Amino acid sequence: MITRTPLPDDDERLEVTDRDGIGSGQFKRRADVHRAGDWHRTRTVWAVLPNHPGGPALLLQQRGLLKDAWPGLLDASSAGHIGPDDSDRWREVEEELGARPADGDVLRLGLRRVESRQAGVRIDREVQELWLWLCPRALAEFRPPAPEVTALVAAPLTGLSDLIAGRVVYLACAVRWAADDADRDARAPVELRREDLIPDSLGYVAQVATLAARALAGERDLLYDPARERA
Repeated sequence: MITRTPLPDDDERLEVTDRDGIGSGQFKRRADVHRAGDWHRTRTVWAVLPNHPGGPALLLQQRGLLKDAWPGLLDASSAGHIGPDDSDRWREVEEELGARPADGDVLRLGLRRVESRQAGVRIDREVQELWLWLCPRALAEFRPPAPEVTALVAAPLTGLSDLIAGRVVYLACAVRWAADDADRDARAPVELRREDLIPDSLGYVAQVATLAARALAGERDLLYDPARERA
């Protein structure tokens, strides 16, 4: 059984906000924010790889096994809390992926509210700032750090839609293992299944995949729609 050791991020200072992401001026430790169920701001970046062999792919991050939320499951390419000093918007992306987006490659998709309860005591209420990164890099160029990230998985957009809709049982995906797993055979694909994704996120991921396909077709005025996630 995997046990969790408290991480330094538990002491990260976060600003308590309202459900629209407006700051209150009150700052708390991250662990206390989650214990109290306070609203707070995060930033999520979804990277889409237009030049991926076999067709454009959405980059999914397999979370580290010691993460306090959804360890080992697949999530957005990069996500992190927005702290008091937000002078470097892409710091978290660089820390998790080993690469930085250029501003011209990134589209803002709006805000998403998330409320979840985990382990009976952790109440996570996030106002997520969503971004889509049209990334020209190859999967092998990313440098995900262990133990925070287990691996990066490139899920073909068309196949991902079929998986989420239940038209296929699994999807063969290329993988880039984290630094301490670099000796694994990076050429061997992994089988992505619906249960590998964070619970209740299927509609969200499906909508992001659709927005990514539209962006690759040249659209730029794109917004996340919470109603479509629940549909």
